[in-house]
Amino acid sequence: IYSFVLQPEVESKSLKAETKHIKKDILVVHDLAEHITEHAQKCKELLKDTKDQDLQELSKHLIEIDSKVHGLADHVQFLEDKLIDEYERLGFDIDRPDKA
Repeated sequence: IYSFVLQPEVESKSLKAETKHIKKDILVVHDLAEHITEHAQKCKELLKDTKDQDLQELSKHLIEIDSKVHGLADHVQFLEDKLIDEYERLGFDIDRPDKA
C-alpha cells in the first residue's frame, strides 16, 4: 500500500516544496541583480562623460544575468507543470499551485 498510495503522495509534496524553494531562490537572485543594476545606473550617471569599458561590461553582464534568471524561472515552472501533469495522469489528486 505504501508504494502505490502513500509514497507517490509523499514524493509529490516533496517535489512541490522543492520547486517552491527553487522559485524563491530565483526570485532572490533576480531581485539582487535588479538592485545591482540600480547602483550601476547611478554610477553610469556620475560617469556619463567617461567611456569606462568596465562599466559597459558590467551593464552587459547584468542584462545577461537577468535574461538567464528569467529563463531559469520559466524552466522551473515548466518542470513543475509537467510533474503535476504526470501525477494527475497516474490518478493522484494534486493541487495546482498559484503561478507566482
